[in-house]
Parts: sequence; structure tokens; C-alpha cells
Amino acid sequence: MPRFPFSMLAAAAVLALPLAVLGTAGLSPPSTQRAEAAIAGSARDYLRVALQVELMEVESARLALDKASRDDVKAFARLMLADHVKATERLREAASRNSLATPAARLDAANQAKLEALGEMSGEEFDRHYVETRVSVHADALALHRTYAATGEGPVLKAAAAEIERMVERHLAIARNLMANLKGPT
Repeated sequence: MPRFPFSMLAAAAVLALPLAVLGTAGLSPPSTQRAEAAIAGSARDYLRVALQVELMEVESARLALDKASRDDVKAFARLMLADHVKATERLREAASRNSLATPAARLDAANQAKLEALGEMSGEEFDRHYVETRVSVHADALALHRTYAATGEGPVLKAAAAEIERMVERHLAIARNLMANLKGPT
């Protein structure tokens, strides 16, 4: 049986639960094979997963700008849109500098279905679901970017992952606070 460095096993453990949760959090999980490749540091697989996450964030933010009923949720969506567009650009730039092709900018079928389901919601239900899924997805994305920044291939792409990790960490804190506000005093 091959032995893996502790950091690889730790990375696998960090991502195992969050990847399982992605399917219920408004974002389809990458296949186990793709996730393991991303954990192992494959630049192409990391890009495929990360760009799908970024696209889902952009598209769900656009939807929230149209459908959210609360001003604070719309403000959050504006931040998500601006930052995730920048993150997408940063990933594509890093890929280009490493001569890596990037996948086409379109949601996979599972994420498209989840976006359509979100679009059918309105009012408080929409606001709550949008923010809840941002908490879950950002927690998972944080693990993905943190792991790649620590163990991935190529210094340019690792630096991009580290930048995006910091952004996602800020978003997660904001989303958690917003979720608490949506739930009200307990």
C-alpha cells in the first residue's frame, strides 16, 4: 500500500465531509476521482472544480440581485458577484500563465438544475436558501482552495488559490453573520 505524506491525508480528511455536503448545499460535488485529483495537486482538476464553483457563485449572485427580498441579501449578492468574477479572472490568468486550458464557462447539468430550483423560490424562502447555501459552499470552497494552495502544482496557481482562499474566508464570515440575522434573535 503506498504511503502518503501526512499533509495529503489531512487534506483528504478536510475535503471528504465538505465534498459530501456540496450536493445538498446548492452545488454539485465533484466526482470522487476529480476531488482526489484536486487534493493530490492536479492543476487541471483543481481548475475544473474551482471554476465550476466560481461560476455557480456568479450565477446565483445574479439571481439573488433579481430575486432577494432583503437589502442586506442583495448587498451580499453584489459582493459575491464582484469578487467571484475577479476570482474567475484570476484563475484563468494563472491557468494561462501555466499554459493550462480552462473549461468552458457553463454550469454542469446538476448545478444548472440547482440554480433553476433556486430561481423558483421567492421572498424569505429565497433569501434563506441563498444565504444557507453560500455558507455551505464557501466552507467547502475554503477547504478546496486552502488545500490546493498548500499542496498543489505550480507557484502561480498556488498563489491564486491562496488569494481566493482569503476572499472565500471573508465571504464565509459575512454569510454566517447574514444567516444569523435572517434567523433573528434566539
